[in-house]
Amino acid sequence: MRFRFLLFFFGTLLFATSCQKSLSKLEIAKVYLLRDIAENTDYKQYVADNLVEHFGVIDEEPYKHEKGALSDIKILHLFEDSGYVVAQMLYQEQVGDLLHSFVILRFEGNKIVESWENLAREQEFEQDGAAWRLPAKPASTDPERTIANKRSAEQTFISEYAPRDKDADEANEEYEEDESEFGEKSLTIEIVLGQGDLVLVVASTHQRNMMGVLLGSFYVLYHFKDDSTVEQWIVNEQIYLWEEAASIDKFGFKKAISTPQIK
Repeated sequence: MRFRFLLFFFGTLLFATSCQKSLSKLEIAKVYLLRDIAENTDYKQYVADNLVEHFGVIDEEPYKHEKGALSDIKILHLFEDSGYVVAQMLYQEQVGDLLHSFVILRFEGNKIVESWENLAREQEFEQDGAAWRLPAKPASTDPERTIANKRSAEQTFISEYAPRDKDADEANEEYEEDESEFGEKSLTIEIVLGQGDLVLVVASTHQRNMMGVLLGSFYVLYHFKDDSTVEQWIVNEQIYLWEEAASIDKFGFKKAISTPQIK
């Protein structure tokens, strides 16, 4: 009888362990991303002990997730690329606004080891396309399409948002004073992640104006159809150097990329 009990016990343990390992990165990401409204703490088993979090910024302060602060979370897009999972979400605060979020999760094995988030309130949320509130269909997993769309998204991003060459434009009599929210700026693409028809371009910006130095964390998600962009969503966080949020390391992707990813 004792032998049968031990056999049952270890069999159950092995089954539970195998179930845990069978979850995909996308499934693990869902468990983690919905943690603020979940009744349990199952997500903790998928999070590394030394998890590094790069918080989003709302009202010039880091937005640290607190239990009970949100009444609902909707995942609009979710896709995977080379050890990273990208999510586009909507947060409904218990008391407050609807927040638009981009989250990037970096995995090692089946553990989340690092996360980045960019946030904006609904009234600051820019989008092309009227159906942005609706859950999207899963992204295509065609690798050739992914490569082509990532290349196209990066080129589109540079043409739309990179600083203009003032001297060249003046020579062609095409220069106009930059009246965008960035003003005179530098812009660096930090990482491009995509799967099929969805591509996220992440950039850092640096601007000096009369108030000082303004840093930016700039995310643009492109939706492709037949080799053309049909929708794009933008979240741009801007932080002055003297604000508390300026101490957040919003990037570090290149360092992470140089580390071999465990698939």
